[in-house]
Amino acid sequence: MPSVLLVVNSPIEAPVLIEQVKNDWGNADAETLKASLLADIDVADPKQFNEVMYVEFAVNPALQRLRAYFPDGYKSLAGNGLRRKVEFEKQKTAPRSPSTR
Repeated sequence: MPSVLLVVNSPIEAPVLIEQVKNDWGNADAETLKASLLADIDVADPKQFNEVMYVEFAVNPALQRLRAYFPDGYKSLAGNGLRRKVEFEKQKTAPRSPSTR
């Protein structure tokens, strides 16, 4: 999906990012990461983005990481998380048109 939005998350271009990441994640453990991924997946009404963008840039990457690092948590999603998981898995198995490859 083309966009006119460019986001640069580079500690070389913005060294302040290094300290911000250390402050946010420096003392985080596996449960903190899992809770953060679950929170990203379960947001019902993202206020900062439209739903499509939020799913593409936050929910789907969180589902990918949850599936890779916390497979039991991925398998046991319920409610809104389960709905998003089903949609995510449909996207991953749906045939893509030649123009989107």
